[in-house]
Amino acid sequence: MKKPFYSIIILFVIQLIQLFSGTNNYNFKNLTTSNKLSSNLIKALYQDKKGFLWIGTYNGINRYDGKKIKKYYFDPENKTSLPDIFQRTDFYEDKDENIWFGTKNGLSRYNRNNDNFTNFTNNPIDKESIGSNNITDIAEDKNGLIWIATKNGISK
Repeated sequence: MKKPFYSIIILFVIQLIQLFSGTNNYNFKNLTTSNKLSSNLIKALYQDKKGFLWIGTYNGINRYDGKKIKKYYFDPENKTSLPDIFQRTDFYEDKDENIWFGTKNGLSRYNRNNDNFTNFTNNPIDKESIGSNNITDIAEDKNGLIWIATKNGISK
């Protein structure tokens, strides 16, 4: 007699859980070169505080807003483009919502207002420049200083 009663209670609880949990309908979209991604070889992903998805590929950075992809490439003729073709990267967003990109050939900060980049590279003559162009990590301290780990040490 007790088994059917417990079965009914369990079914009732399951129904309540399903009723109050709501239905989650998730829509997935594949991003590939066929819908404008710069490369199918993805090295890094980051979603910024404004909701953009940044996709680091072997052929540039892509910014996805949920509908469109904006591509950013290395252009040797343009000093406000990426510093290389983005073979390896680290993404970092600081407290002021600046997006930083570390690559094998330098550090870049995305300028939202101008939709371009400010690049920081090693200059052996300038002691204020970063220690190496090969960026391995990016962090920020409580005072807002950006720390850059490179193959040759740490810069701030």
